[in-house]
Amino acid sequence: MVYSEEIAVSAAAILCDNPIKWIEDRREHFLSSIQERDQFWNVDVAFGSDGKLAAIRGRMVHDQGAYAPHSVTVPYNSASSVLGPYILPAYSLDLVVIRTNKPPVIPVRGAGYPQGTFIIERLLDKIADHLNLSRLAVRAKNLIPKEKFPFKTGLKNRAGKLVIYDSGDYIKCQNDAVERADIPDFKKRQTTARSEGRYLGIGFAHGVKCTGRGPFESATVRISSSGKVSIFTGAISIGQSTKTTLAQICAETLGVDIAQVNVVCGDTSLVQYGLGAFGSRQAMLAGSAVREASLIVRNKACMVAREMFENDLSWKFSNSTKELFLQKGYVNVRDRPDLVISLGAIASALRGSAGYVFPKDVEVGLEATHNFRADDMAYANTFHICEVEVDTESGIVEIDRYIALQDSGFIINPMTSEGQIHGGIVHGIGNALYEKMIYDGNGQPLTTNFADYLLPAATETPQIEVLFNESLSPLNPLGMKGVGEVSIVPVTSAIVSAIEDALKPIGIKINEVPISPVRLVELIMEKEKLAQLV
Repeated sequence: MVYSEEIAVSAAAILCDNPIKWIEDRREHFLSSIQERDQFWNVDVAFGSDGKLAAIRGRMVHDQGAYAPHSVTVPYNSASSVLGPYILPAYSLDLVVIRTNKPPVIPVRGAGYPQGTFIIERLLDKIADHLNLSRLAVRAKNLIPKEKFPFKTGLKNRAGKLVIYDSGDYIKCQNDAVERADIPDFKKRQTTARSEGRYLGIGFAHGVKCTGRGPFESATVRISSSGKVSIFTGAISIGQSTKTTLAQICAETLGVDIAQVNVVCGDTSLVQYGLGAFGSRQAMLAGSAVREASLIVRNKACMVAREMFENDLSWKFSNSTKELFLQKGYVNVRDRPDLVISLGAIASALRGSAGYVFPKDVEVGLEATHNFRADDMAYANTFHICEVEVDTESGIVEIDRYIALQDSGFIINPMTSEGQIHGGIVHGIGNALYEKMIYDGNGQPLTTNFADYLLPAATETPQIEVLFNESLSPLNPLGMKGVGEVSIVPVTSAIVSAIEDALKPIGIKINEVPISPVRLVELIMEKEKLAQLV
């Protein structure tokens, strides 16, 4: 997203030949900054007596705001994400995009997927309730089985290509998370709580998100004469541990300490091509580019080392460079601990020296550039279980436990991945319980500061239990999928499912988010009034 002020301020600075700073207060920011999530759905579902989905049809109205910097990206994603991880034989949706006097709408973390996921997950809960079946059993009945991957969904992406889920094991994800949750123990606690007048509930939701949007990302890997390794990439580091991830991939491939690797992201004076940070793409595309460039450098180092060993020792290798390996910044020979040469020395040799022989059949410099191209997207998935306690007097929802089992393919760094998952879930908690832009009848915003527009803080955030399942993607060398966005996709669905379960004795049904304390009390009061009339 580029705001008009950013262009105007830059232009003014150039024209005035003076530095210019743009300052806005909180209210101004709320009035003009981009937002997302506002949609209105009306859908019907057909299903069998066993809970198996037959068809979904309906209509969605998407509030696009006053402008559309990203065209119909968000409503398209929402409409196409209704499928989720399930087999849906028939699907038809009429989509209406409206322009309003609200700020522009473009993708925010999850990019429309939480909305479409909310629809399918709410429908599955309703099917389970209607048939008096387990919510978990209904989901398991409809999940795409592992043996059907790669799975053709029947949908097409914006480029007109068929949407194909590359890999996954959705049933295993659900089963592993359920085992961790210990549902029988929860049921006992729920029964005890209800006898004490307390309302505990548990909710479930799956989520699927496309990741690794192409068409490419670039990386150059260069080793200097000192043995230091530099990575130059078009990927952008915006706080999601991109530099750590890329350095780790490179260090493991080249057999060097990660402290020796320096990563430069998005510097246009050093990198000619690159597309940046969006679409859960950094590890998949930039990571794959770094991996391939590092492999080229590794092979090049081994070729040169082999030649240098043979020239110095008149000693021939029996099997090309297969006897060589890289470790701690050196090229080593198997079973010959006396034969070692540093990567820095090889880099020096590849810089050349006037009048001296240059290694044969190699390019100048111990470096390589690779542009990793991805025409297809990898689909990460997650299954969330949420336990809540609802205070029916105040409408306050307290999240007691949160379990997230995520499949993002090969996990490079579990700690940074877990951190991204935490971030997505907390963002989703805000979507479910707190964050809402409110306008008066004249279209004037009433939420223009963080006293009115609420955000989840540490006191509202539960301890989040993260589990990983790794179904490798066939679309890149390491089998990676995106991490940062899929974790937000099912959060609203899981929380609302848990609230409904908690309030089942009262018969509350929830078809909206965020569900604030005031709104929850309203629903409870409406139900009580209906009960009195009956």
